[in-house]
Amino acid sequence: MPRISLFKKVEITAFDSPPVLTEEEKKAIFTISETETRKLHFRKKMSKVGFILQLGYFKAHKKFFTLEQYLTADVEYVCKLVGTRRTLDLSSENYTSYLKHRSIILDILGYRPFNTLESIFKQEASALVKTALRPKDIFHSLLDFLEEHHSERPRYYVFADAISAALNSFESDLVIRTGKLLTDEQKDLLDGLMSLPSNPDEINPQNPYLITKLKKPDQGITPGRIRQSL
Repeated sequence: MPRISLFKKVEITAFDSPPVLTEEEKKAIFTISETETRKLHFRKKMSKVGFILQLGYFKAHKKFFTLEQYLTADVEYVCKLVGTRRTLDLSSENYTSYLKHRSIILDILGYRPFNTLESIFKQEASALVKTALRPKDIFHSLLDFLEEHHSERPRYYVFADAISAALNSFESDLVIRTGKLLTDEQKDLLDGLMSLPSNPDEINPQNPYLITKLKKPDQGITPGRIRQSL
């Protein structure tokens, strides 16, 4: 089963990108208070700027982003915050320091890295597909699950892959169980519902599979209409 498509491309991009913040939001999430409270020391102002940006983005979106994704307006704002006269180029930031900062940020905010919860996350996806929720609702339920467990959010494709795998496994299990429970006569009857009323080589609204007619029950509530629907 291919990876399920839960959202439009623009929505996926928005989920996997830093949020666009208002000036008030920037004041709230980009602060130096945590660095002072923790007495964190940075060899270069560039590292401090990168740390504050990572911390702020995580506060806002509960996930980490790559340096290349940082918004120029946010970089400029934090550079002024730390007292540098020019906007620093973060592309040369040491990647080891970048990863180290992540663990410090998770510790400060009381969150855990996603990889420590990944197996349970997949189990939760498998449990949710059995509840008849729509895939989009499963996605949002998984977001709630991560928040309840104080876990960072992974990229969109991790959600899509987990839901796709869970649906595929669930459907395969249903096929196997149904195959074992049905008799040959029942299978023949069900196969008959896949026939076309008139032209067997042409499917259209006037010549649908017989089974599609069973998917549209009469919504009437009078006794006669209910008997007919049944």
